[in-house]
Amino acid sequence: MSMLLERRGGTTAHENKGFTIIEAVIGIAVMMIIGSGIIAFQRSVLTTTKVIQSELRAQQQVRKALATFTTDVRSATASAAGAYAIATTSTSTFMFYANVDGDASIEQVRYFLATSTLRRGVTKPTGTAYNQANEKISVLVNDISNATSSPIFIYYDTGYDGFTSSSTDPLPSPVNIPLVRLVKLSIRVNPNGVRSPVMQTYVTQATLRNLKDNL
Repeated sequence: MSMLLERRGGTTAHENKGFTIIEAVIGIAVMMIIGSGIIAFQRSVLTTTKVIQSELRAQQQVRKALATFTTDVRSATASAAGAYAIATTSTSTFMFYANVDGDASIEQVRYFLATSTLRRGVTKPTGTAYNQANEKISVLVNDISNATSSPIFIYYDTGYDGFTSSSTDPLPSPVNIPLVRLVKLSIRVNPNGVRSPVMQTYVTQATLRNLKDNL
């Protein structure tokens, strides 16, 4: 009897060593769940980082563009042929003349919306003439999402009384060009495209310093 008990005891001790198949399956399942959670967390962190980086790049791009626009517009003056400083005023295009590169000539400068990008075209004169074929275009801001009812360029006369004023109406379209004294640029940017529509609105304004009220 004692030998039988010892044998049974030995068998039981042997069976308790290691994991059973069920325990192994459960362990693997738990590890897979934990691994999936870690992967999902890493993806979330990467996505958030990319969104933040996109927004920062967009902000830097826009700020540079607004600064360039303001500097250009403030220096608007008569063309090389003596034409009026402003050539075109529409909700999506503003063209004028200014010395934007510091040389002795007056360039034709065109800011315009092309699909979803704000672009700047500069045409140097040949003598006193401007050949549009020689225009050099650069992209300033991408991912612009202005609605049809939200113009890019807004024009004001001498009655405009402040950056945040709501009492001064812009000049109606078609704009009477000789009345323009200030131009506002307003753009809505979605730096993340269709992935995450988070619109950011940027606004700047510039006075055409060389224009006089008695023109």
